[in-house]
Amino acid sequence: TEMVVEGQSDDEAFTERNRFFALYRSKGGRMTAPSKPDRLLRLLESPPALREKIVFVPVSVFWGRAMSGEGTFFKNITSEDWAVTGRIKRLLNLVINRRNIFVHTGRPIPASSVSNEAEATEILARRVSRLLRVRLRQQKQTALGPDFSHRRTLLHQVVTSTNVKQAITAEVANGVKQSKADRRARKYARTIASDMSHPTIRVLARLLRWFWNQIYNGIEVAGIESLEEVSASHTLVYVPSHRSHLDYLLLSYLLYFRGFMIPHIAAGDNLNVPLLGPILRRGGAFFMRRSFRDDPLYAAVFNEYLYEVYRHGHCVEFFPEGGRTRTGRLLPARVGLLKMTVDHQLRGLPKPLALVPVYFGYEKVVEGSSYLSELRGADKQSESITDVFRNLKLIKQNFGSVQVNIGEAIKLDEWLADQADGETQASPDLEQLGREVMMGINKESELNAVKLVALVTLATP
Repeated sequence: TEMVVEGQSDDEAFTERNRFFALYRSKGGRMTAPSKPDRLLRLLESPPALREKIVFVPVSVFWGRAMSGEGTFFKNITSEDWAVTGRIKRLLNLVINRRNIFVHTGRPIPASSVSNEAEATEILARRVSRLLRVRLRQQKQTALGPDFSHRRTLLHQVVTSTNVKQAITAEVANGVKQSKADRRARKYARTIASDMSHPTIRVLARLLRWFWNQIYNGIEVAGIESLEEVSASHTLVYVPSHRSHLDYLLLSYLLYFRGFMIPHIAAGDNLNVPLLGPILRRGGAFFMRRSFRDDPLYAAVFNEYLYEVYRHGHCVEFFPEGGRTRTGRLLPARVGLLKMTVDHQLRGLPKPLALVPVYFGYEKVVEGSSYLSELRGADKQSESITDVFRNLKLIKQNFGSVQVNIGEAIKLDEWLADQADGETQASPDLEQLGREVMMGINKESELNAVKLVALVTLATP
């Protein structure tokens, strides 16, 4: 539409017929970013009366999403992803995904917030373009998920980092050969690291949709709308309650079909069993030992891997309780991964971290019978691949409905600022942070019919 400043003298009159400009254009099969779009220059040179009213709104249009899990094989291979595409794929995309379009509108940038009368127009234009490109990349990361193409580079960065090199030097000082210590560090990194795969995630998404429809009457979600605003400024760290092995599958499934990034999930190495472990790893799991205090090299590699995941902007999920509750009551938070997360925030990251409490409310837990056995004194059974086939009989049962509630995010940069003591940074109170996380989960708890019956039964003499 036409933009006109009314009430201006003839020498100040300004007219602009369209209210959009492209930051990226296709050139020779590649997307290029011109530094000074002509319309942007004209807008920044507009009269002050108009410039005060201008806001720049970043808008991304995706013709299909590689992570959406919808549609045919041809739709998936032509969908948007992080790779630079050629003209043939773009043409196929226009035809095949014409009904599978996603539009993301970002936070506006007022022209008055970046405008400065003392600066040249070209400098202002470069500043606005840079800010908009950052917002567009954030939208792309939110819509498409992380770029998985650099796993080998990430692992190399982990094992060549200063902290891991120092741990290797300490091993050598204790009599371990340099080559052996290097191999151990690389082996640890491969054992820990996730290996997300778009095809695996799409297959799992379809299988889980079928599975949920077989065992649940419905899955209700609340609070997920708040994630988009928080994810624009912070890297999300999901900290859910842990009542079932299905918790992480449910959360990833819901985020996936709502258009959010799939999290990297901290999983115990007891789940890294043949066949099941590689599937979980390709679905986003990274594995960790229950305890690694006696192995400083492993601790250094794991700590550095988690930092690199955060530094690359990937969201993460871990269970603050450490393990599944057998009684349904929330367990006290363990501070191990919380401490690492706070340390990485203090170390410095491109985007600050935000802890997102998540509550899972089941009417009936699929592991209920094994929990009862353990509460009666039976030993916990180790996970194995046979559990997958044994649990197929679950599809014959009805487990009611599930409520998943997303709580208010705890922004670590703001939380640490509140912890500061005068001009010096106080030592973060991790126990307090753990309590706040668990309180955030508990605030989102849902009362259903099964819980009411249990409450009455327990309160009856």
